[in-house]
Amino acid sequence: MFFLNIVNELKEHGYSNREAVGLALNRSGAVIEIAGLIMLIAFGGLMMSSVSSMGQMGFFLTLGLLVDATVDTLLITPALMLLLDEYS
Repeated sequence: MFFLNIVNELKEHGYSNREAVGLALNRSGAVIEIAGLIMLIAFGGLMMSSVSSMGQMGFFLTLGLLVDATVDTLLITPALMLLLDEYS
């Protein structure tokens, strides 16, 4: 949502879709990655638990977060927004 809000704000200020997506990714990419890293550390702590179900839950939460923070938020969403152009 953070990334999408920045894109919409930039479009309201007159930037084209391509410029808005690029600037939004530039502005929010580091923030998204740092937030993901903090959550990764927290979920990674669950893997250190002596209870096996907690370790498994920590592993899958960490894996899901890695995919979401990198692949989805920083690659797929901007690419789709560029492809959809005015419909995004």
